Amino acid sequence: MIETMVVTPTFYGDTELKQYPDLTTEYVQEYKAAFFYMNSAAVPCFSPKLLRSIKKFFSDLTYTQKNGTGPDIHYLVLASKNPGIFNLGGDLSVIKECVLNKDRAGLYEYALSCIDVLHQNISGLDIGLKTISLVQGDALGGGLEAALSSDYIIAERGVKLGFPESIFNLYPGMGAFNLLSRRIGLKHIRELIIEGRLHTSDELFELGVIDELIEPGMGVDAVYKHIKKAERKSSSYNFLNKMQQKYHPIEFKELEEIIQDWVDCAFSNITKENLKMMTLLRTRQQNRRK
Repeated sequence: MIETMVVTPTFYGDTELKQYPDLTTEYVQEYKAAFFYMNSAAVPCFSPKLLRSIKKFFSDLTYTQKNGTGPDIHYLVLASKNPGIFNLGGDLSVIKECVLNKDRAGLYEYALSCIDVLHQNISGLDIGLKTISLVQGDALGGGLEAALSSDYIIAERGVKLGFPESIFNLYPGMGAFNLLSRRIGLKHIRELIIEGRLHTSDELFELGVIDELIEPGMGVDAVYKHIKKAERKSSSYNFLNKMQQKYHPIEFKELEEIIQDWVDCAFSNITKENLKMMTLLRTRQQNRRK
């Protein structure tokens, strides 16, 4: 039987209580894998609260690995405990409020917090962790960007993925283009971003966006199987990761430039009608969580 341990304060060697709101973390010793499950109590999107929790978890995890105060971890797995939902993307209430209040600095800070955790996952926390996204529910907008930030993507059949931002006159501004360019060609990237329609995981697997397609309910087992395979062929996997970082790097600076343009676009192009669409989508997101 595989031993799973829920991360507790003693996991980090601290005396004070540490909590991660909207985040559940587990360690599986046999596979040297740390799972972090998004588990939002409200709308399953990248709220400021969830982003703060992920950032704190990453900070704590990095500290323990560098100082030898926690278990040995080689794999970092991003997943969700929200039934049928991986993540629905950016916090539309934050975006809408910033636009209405002409709070350019606030919107930039929110976008910056998004690319901060995204880039940390892209870089394996700069401590050599191999990253996996386990998509067992719909991943939209920033949710799909988060999934793409991992080295390897496993998705259940039938879940929906896509970038719907174009329906309210925006675009995915947290690295979608850069991340997709590591996997597919420009023609398909344009279609995914401009069309704004949702695709099934089966479609994106055929396109090459997803690495592995699995039956519903088989997600965690698929992660374990992938880790076993990666360990057996570690030289090949390490070589490919090294080549990707060398020839297709994604630097934090380029993500910063993208969000600057994204913020400019939000304040220049979003209309009252677009804001109404955001409100409608936000309501739909809330209803999905009930």
